Amino acid sequence: MSLKARILLLVMTLLIAGFWGFATRMAAVLQSDIEKLISEQLSAQVNYVADELDAALRFRIESLKEIAAGMIFERNAGPPQIQRLLDHRNPSITLFHLGVVVVNRDGIIVADHAPSFMARRGGLLGGQAYFRDVMAGDKPLVGSPIVAGRFSSHPLIPIAVPLHDAYGAVSGALVAPVISSETELFGKLHEARIGKSGNFLVVSPGDRLVVSATDQSLIMTPMSPRGASRMLDRRLDEGYEGAGITVTRSGVEVLGVSRKLKSAGWIVIANITTEEAFAPVRSFTKQIYLTAALISLLAVLLLILVLRRQMAPLDEATRAIKRMSAGKTPFAPIPVARQDEVGRLVDNLNRLELERQSADDKIRELNQGLEARVRERTDELLAANRQLEAEIAERKRAEASVLSYADRLQQGTRRMVAVLEAEQRRLARELHDRVSSNLTAIRLDLEIVGKQLCPDDLARLGDRISDCSGLAEDAQITTREISSELHPAVLDYMGLLPALKDLGEKFRARTDIAVTVNGQAPAVRLPAEKEIALYRITQEALMNCAKHSGASAVAVDLHSDSERIELSIADNGSGFDSAELRQSGKSLGLGLLSMRERAEAIGGKCRIESMPEKGTRVIVEAQP
Repeated sequence: MSLKARILLLVMTLLIAGFWGFATRMAAVLQSDIEKLISEQLSAQVNYVADELDAALRFRIESLKEIAAGMIFERNAGPPQIQRLLDHRNPSITLFHLGVVVVNRDGIIVADHAPSFMARRGGLLGGQAYFRDVMAGDKPLVGSPIVAGRFSSHPLIPIAVPLHDAYGAVSGALVAPVISSETELFGKLHEARIGKSGNFLVVSPGDRLVVSATDQSLIMTPMSPRGASRMLDRRLDEGYEGAGITVTRSGVEVLGVSRKLKSAGWIVIANITTEEAFAPVRSFTKQIYLTAALISLLAVLLLILVLRRQMAPLDEATRAIKRMSAGKTPFAPIPVARQDEVGRLVDNLNRLELERQSADDKIRELNQGLEARVRERTDELLAANRQLEAEIAERKRAEASVLSYADRLQQGTRRMVAVLEAEQRRLARELHDRVSSNLTAIRLDLEIVGKQLCPDDLARLGDRISDCSGLAEDAQITTREISSELHPAVLDYMGLLPALKDLGEKFRARTDIAVTVNGQAPAVRLPAEKEIALYRITQEALMNCAKHSGASAVAVDLHSDSERIELSIADNGSGFDSAELRQSGKSLGLGLLSMRERAEAIGGKCRIESMPEKGTRVIVEAQP
């Protein structure tokens, strides 16, 4: 997106957002003001109608209370006596068109006056809720609307006041009905008008029924159920009297206010549809939005013209640069049309172009010199590369010779070890077969000589013969030890693990250092060269332990499986720091080197782990 397009989009967004935000705010403020004004008008009208209706109800209640005040009779008074009292009071027929009845404590009509609205004397009203409430509360009450049936096509609203006996106790009730459409009572309600769609409703909050209404077809119809309209619930359940918008059962949105009648507990509601109430606002809002749209369109057109004029020099400079970059025109300074921000930008571009041309000339000169230097250095590098290749080839030949020599040396070491072991085995066999046998024969001959001497010679030579026999026995024991050290016979006959245990026992007997040998013999015996190598490594490790470590215990562990055999010799001696030993330039000693060579000779590895005061551990790993 170009700079011009971004500027245009940004300014358009700001202008449109500003205009439409202002228009929306104006519409909201206007609607709020209209709603407040209409609410005040509705409030004045509902107060007027409610006051008129409340006054009419109070007047009728007071009239009934005056009649009731003169009808004090005993509890055992009969209906004729009560009827005479009622006739004597002569209730006003102009107030109570449907008559008045007297109901005793049991809810039975015992007297009536004028046309009876529900039943003659003897009828029952004890089941009516308003009668029970009057008897229980001992105060006048306007009951809920009831269907009169044959007496009236409109619902009846009973007004009841309590009757008292001579002792002040409630003895019954005086009941008079009024019609919900009665002009003297609801005339103001029926005559009042609120615009074309407005109306008044008188609602009984307990059963949520319409008692009376401007539209009399709504009488005795239920209001919206509890929970359907939060505003209606507040009016009927909480007594809220302020303005608010709600939705009727027919789905029409209305603006209304309410007022509670203290005499009856009813709620008078004045409603007008929001469509009619806010019609002027909608018309004015359309004008505001139309004006905002026109202003936005004009602002955008003006902005496009201004941007096109202001950005023209920059566009011309851009086109000139493209032509010069494409080679269509030679590089030359771009004409400056105006000395403003765009003009200064073009002037800076001209200076930048001149500097670029100067830099290109310098780079061209440097490139020429650089190419010559690169050629010289390339020749030098080629010569050095050839020399390095020759040196590398010579070094590879030397490395091959070293590897060959190392391989021959390793093979020689293996042959030497094998020859040494064979010679030691031969010497051990010679010591066992010849020297040890000869010493045994000498001992037997000395024993025979001792038995053949006469007593005098035996007394004289017996000690000499015993000493010679003891020396022969010591020599025989020494011969067996030397033979075992040269080549342990137990290794040939019983295998590696028993040989290691035998070595440990002899080492403990000779040095008083405890040796424990643990492990499991391989399922298949190892080759002889591997068994003797592992045995000699263990023997060398025990000798080093006795000479240098000062240990009191040595643990020998042998573990093997089908792929690996591991031998571990660990002591609890003084140990050493191998890193420090290497830094000091000292070697690990011939014993340790010998162990490594023996391990490598059988294709294994030998590593030594040691730390000062934590002992030394020799680990040998090889393949079976």
